[in-house]
Formats: sequence, structure tokens, C-alpha cells
Amino acid sequence: MGALLLLLCAALWGIERGRREKTALRIIAELVNFIEYTREQISNFRTPLLRIYSEYCCEARELEDFFSALRRNDTENAVGLLSERIPKSAYREASLFFSSLGGGYSEGQESLCIAAKARLERIGEEMRESLGEKLRMYRLLPLLLAASLVILLI
Repeated sequence: MGALLLLLCAALWGIERGRREKTALRIIAELVNFIEYTREQISNFRTPLLRIYSEYCCEARELEDFFSALRRNDTENAVGLLSERIPKSAYREASLFFSSLGGGYSEGQESLCIAAKARLERIGEEMRESLGEKLRMYRLLPLLLAASLVILLI
């Protein structure tokens, strides 16, 4: 009975890790969309940031609390919500982007958006390339370790 429980826990852990990877990829894709939307609003319409935050329609439900904090003009807390959901490199880029956003002229803001979007797209592409391999590893490795432990204990 204990062996089955150990195998089940290992399988569930692997599935959860895979789900986190997929969620992080969706979040990064949504951030890229938001940055592009922000760039368009700043360059074409000179829209104030709070209006950009309130009018953006987020498709990823994982970011509802993030956008709620942005709409309250609580950028620091909003970015902090990302820290556990995306890789550290993507978090650093998002943090740098949101801390720099709003300071300067529209041309500077537009170039900030372009650079941040390119960096996050690169991080997302790297994650997408390694996703299949990581998912296989998360599914198989915990099960193999649990099975090995069961065999050792028997």
C-alpha cells in the first residue's frame, strides 16, 4: 500500500511540475502581448498608463490578480506576484520593464517596450524548445526514483 502511495505522490509531483512550466509559458506569452499593446497605445495614442492597465483585456486567468494590482497602480506588488510563477530571468525582465515604464518621453517608452518584448520572447522561445524534454523528465524521473526506492525497501 505504501509503495502505491509513494508512486502516486511521485506521479502527481511530476504532473504538477509540468503544469507549472506550461503556466509560466502562458504567463510570459501574455506579458509579451501586454507589452506590445502598451507600446501601441503609447506610440499611437499617448495613452496614460493607468488607462492602458484598465483597458487591457487579459486572456490568461493566471494573471487576473497581477492586472488587478496594476489597475490599482500597485506596480511593485503586481510584479511581486510574478516572482513564483515565471523563471527568474523572465521575472528580472518584467521587473525592469515595469520599474522603468512611465519615466520619460514616449519614444523612450516605445524603445523600452520593444526591448522588453524581444527579451521576453527569447526567454519564452527557449522555454518552449525545452518544454517537451522537461515534461518527459517530470513525468518519468519521479516515478523511476519512487520505483527504485520501493525496490530497495522490499
